[in-house]
Amino acid sequence: MATLRRQLVSKYIITSILGSGTESKVYDAVDVKTGESVAIKHAVIKTKELDYLTKAKDVVGVPKVYETINLGAHSIVYVLTKMPNTCELYYYMQPMSGTITLTEDKARHIFKQLVKIVVDLKDVGVLHGDIKHENIVINTKTHDIMLIDFGGAMDYQEDKHYTETCGTYDYYPPELFKQGWYTADSLNVWTLGLVLYMLLCNIDPIDSSENTPILKPYKRRYKRLLKPVQQTTIDFIESMLSDIDTRLTLQQVYDHDWFKHPFSI
Repeated sequence: MATLRRQLVSKYIITSILGSGTESKVYDAVDVKTGESVAIKHAVIKTKELDYLTKAKDVVGVPKVYETINLGAHSIVYVLTKMPNTCELYYYMQPMSGTITLTEDKARHIFKQLVKIVVDLKDVGVLHGDIKHENIVINTKTHDIMLIDFGGAMDYQEDKHYTETCGTYDYYPPELFKQGWYTADSLNVWTLGLVLYMLLCNIDPIDSSENTPILKPYKRRYKRLLKPVQQTTIDFIESMLSDIDTRLTLQQVYDHDWFKHPFSI
């Protein structure tokens, strides 16, 4: 660990801890030589995250691996690029919790970026597996976003029936609890629908009080809207949060008319 500190201190100024979990810690830092903002992640237990980040190296909106320091069989440090002026989307929306914090135009701008990232990840064979507000960072000045934390990522296989639960339990689609599996598309679209809902409503649509998380009833989901949202927007959200047989595909989400409205932020 002392060797690691020496290696890092000679190259980076660590300013704070961005987050920590059972398997990793993430630090905010600055490259001494270039002045660039970076994130340093120390993974105590090796995951395949680095492999998936490497596969996604050309995807805009995914952190780029700046440097890796291998610490043996069970530990690795990697330095990732980091956007300036960022915070988690979750915290960005907290100051006005319980109200609409974003206009539809601003939500559309953010959500369009997210869908493009997810489609581009599919094209390089990566399923993120844990899309949620806490894993999206936003530049508070430009509203550009980045999808982070690929610790639960998997290979994207079109027709595979996945049974893995590496992401956030409450945000898995209902088919996992009904039939024991989900597809890559069904997981992506379900979690995208949850993100858009929370962008506009700023409340969680999931009732996790029971053993199996379920959507709150329709009327309860939208009763707290404090500003008008177009019915077409609500219909779009609901088409992503429907049963697997009627849920939109990822391509249908990407091509949806909702994105074609002129908008400004």
